[in-house]
Amino acid sequence: MINLFVGPSVRSGGSLINRLFDHHPNVAAYPFELFLPMDHALHPSLKNRGQKLNVQNFPSILPTDTIDLVIKKILLDRESEHCLVGKHFKNEKLIAKTSGLNINAAFVHQQFLYDFTERVGNDRSISHIYNSLHHVFFKNWDKGKHSGTLDYVVYHSGNGLLADIELYFKEFPDSYFIQPVRDVRGYLASEKKKVFRQLIGRGRIGRRINWPDWILKYYYGKFFETTLVNWLITVTRSVILKQKIGERYIIYRHEDLVRNPQLVMKKITNAIGMDYHEGLLTPTVAGVDWRGNSMFGLQSGINPKLADVRDVFNRVEECLIEKYSHYILDYLSGFENELVDFSSLDTSKLFDYELQQKYYADREKTALYFASMYERWAYTSICENIKATFKKNPNVYFLT
Repeated sequence: MINLFVGPSVRSGGSLINRLFDHHPNVAAYPFELFLPMDHALHPSLKNRGQKLNVQNFPSILPTDTIDLVIKKILLDRESEHCLVGKHFKNEKLIAKTSGLNINAAFVHQQFLYDFTERVGNDRSISHIYNSLHHVFFKNWDKGKHSGTLDYVVYHSGNGLLADIELYFKEFPDSYFIQPVRDVRGYLASEKKKVFRQLIGRGRIGRRINWPDWILKYYYGKFFETTLVNWLITVTRSVILKQKIGERYIIYRHEDLVRNPQLVMKKITNAIGMDYHEGLLTPTVAGVDWRGNSMFGLQSGINPKLADVRDVFNRVEECLIEKYSHYILDYLSGFENELVDFSSLDTSKLFDYELQQKYYADREKTALYFASMYERWAYTSICENIKATFKKNPNVYFLT
């Protein structure tokens, strides 16, 4: 079984490629995000200070750990409503994160735990435990109907930044890490839409008024600078990982997958040694057409319009994007419909490259760094004249 871990940053297209793999006859694709546990051992002071833990990791399993402790470490709880797997099934339905799906699903949680215990036995290696998890999950979900041949298993997490990615390749040496990189403008537009919807009390999908995109140009939330910096930091992390890991770390542009899914999926499957199959062009969950995971509403199939740059940014935001992202955007544009290679990139143009390189082998400092990455930074941290900008034209923003 070859593990394919899809590890994007949030709102960068990880759900789409996972759903495309769902239709391949040799692939078992999880129908939900399989979050690895957040690593609470990494600098416990973060929790004490009320900071969100954003660095996940394969848990530390000891040879002396009981099976109950193993289950707690990788699944959080035996009880189905708190289990990372069991919580997705209720009343013989698959509880999908995206609305619009009503999927019948047979899953007996206690049988799943029993089979997992039997298969794990006394082996406490990460690879054996997680491969056992994959086998028994797909065996117990609709009696193996969605497992394919199990030559490959694909799972993804929106918190794709692993604290110790080299552990993944040590435990699963024949596997791959797949990362979509989304144009910063698409990423920021999606995040801006999300925050604005939260502001007006409307979820991603619902019956309340769906404000048009143009109205977002007149909204400047305090999230914008943080999300821009998050994107810059994530790109830097991706460059470092690609440099260190090489061909088993696969990076592609999300916009290319949306516009030219056949071409990009052929390149990805070729890179991982998988036979191409036409089913890779249809996003599904358990064979049911997927309705998307977009902040811009329910979708049907692959919608190429989602790759368009939306006109939602005001002039201050456009200035920030141009100032801090233009080099990376220009570089990435050279890999249209190709897998991304960072070998010729000028690392001096990246955000915090030297600092991330310095912290790379120190898991605790990495945890602290990425925890601070999600803090709401002050406006003045990357744009000293932003206050003056507001003073010149203070009435074009809803929120200051």
